[in-house]
Amino acid sequence: MLNKLRNRFIFINMLLVGVILIALFVVILAVNVVSNYNDLTEALEDALAYEIDIPAAFFIGDHDHGRPHDDLTRDVYVVSVSQVGPYSDSGYVVVKSVNNTVTMEDDLLTAAIGRVMQSSATEGWLDDMSLIYQTEQFFGSTRIAFADLTPFLNSIKDGFVSLGSICVIVFVVFFFISNFLASIAFKPAEKAWEQQHHFLADASHELKTPLTVILANNNILLTHGEKTIDELHKWVESTQTEAEHMKRLVDELLFLAKSDAAKSEIPREPVDMSELAWSNMLQLEPLAFEKGIAFDAQIQQGITVIGDRTQLNQLFHILLDNAIKYAGEDGAVTWSLEKYSTGKTKVQNYAKLCVHNTGKPIPAEDLPHIYERFYRSDRARSAGSGYGLGLAIAKSICEVHEADISVESTAENGTTFTVRFKMYTNNVKSFVFLC
Repeated sequence: MLNKLRNRFIFINMLLVGVILIALFVVILAVNVVSNYNDLTEALEDALAYEIDIPAAFFIGDHDHGRPHDDLTRDVYVVSVSQVGPYSDSGYVVVKSVNNTVTMEDDLLTAAIGRVMQSSATEGWLDDMSLIYQTEQFFGSTRIAFADLTPFLNSIKDGFVSLGSICVIVFVVFFFISNFLASIAFKPAEKAWEQQHHFLADASHELKTPLTVILANNNILLTHGEKTIDELHKWVESTQTEAEHMKRLVDELLFLAKSDAAKSEIPREPVDMSELAWSNMLQLEPLAFEKGIAFDAQIQQGITVIGDRTQLNQLFHILLDNAIKYAGEDGAVTWSLEKYSTGKTKVQNYAKLCVHNTGKPIPAEDLPHIYERFYRSDRARSAGSGYGLGLAIAKSICEVHEADISVESTAENGTTFTVRFKMYTNNVKSFVFLC
């Protein structure tokens, strides 16, 4: 599908480029033709208007061809014709010579003059002779200026070939450029498409596992219909556990889908960050105690932000739950929230929340991927029964709240998550730092 879309993108680009090149080709060629034609007609007009001394009369065949004149810049042949009588072998016109820069064969000149004299037009083309002419009445005679069309036609041909070659070269070059730009432009789409395929495959796999267990448990229950619920309690309990896991997975998938569809459409109201921090600490402290993890919290009061309370609570829960999950045996988790000022101002309109845990660090090669959906490193994210969606949801919540989330993880200092987003103080929005 992406290949078809990419090819369509290239086709449309090349179609537009082709239309533009053809339009430019036609315009430039037309301008060139008109310009050369105007130069040619002006040369004919100049030759007719040129003041000369007409020598003694002579008939065709008796004149001196090609006497040059330095002021004439075009190859124009001018004759003065007087009609004197009936047809004769040498023609029915008497030709008086004019100073010319070019020569014309007698037969061609005779035929051309005859055609012009029989025509009532003052200018025109003699296509079969490749000549263009203009006439002018001059003291009872007709002056005719002839010019060869061959250079003019050759210039059109050369211009056509040159412009056509340039257009073809530009078209080919732009084709490769279009392919290159399409490759760059479609890289994010290809990556998103690939991620979507992986996402669907992972989601199907994660949903298949609890469904398989549920179906197996139900099959056991059906085959032991004579037994009581108490006797089959472990199978019922297993079914309940897997159903809860599947519900949680579906809820998380729906949350991410809704976040992707409309990230800005969330309830926005003042949310007490301090209260949320205490609430999550009290909720998860028994879990830390059960695992033998030292839990320390330092939470300053009066920190408020604008956003969705439910999502922010979920963000806190994810960060703190992950910290407890990966703190390791006899580990420690630090949870602190405090106001502070930045720069020269002494007004504490910023806040900092730190979620730090000891334990095995996240490998450096895994850090760029920890917010990807269903991503679980064997070394960093293998613990617990999660689906690899927690940090993806945290990232989505941060984006919805115009926040920025980052992480630092080393063997010496442990793992610390950092989130930055806006705070609400005295009806003025400032920044909150969650780290």
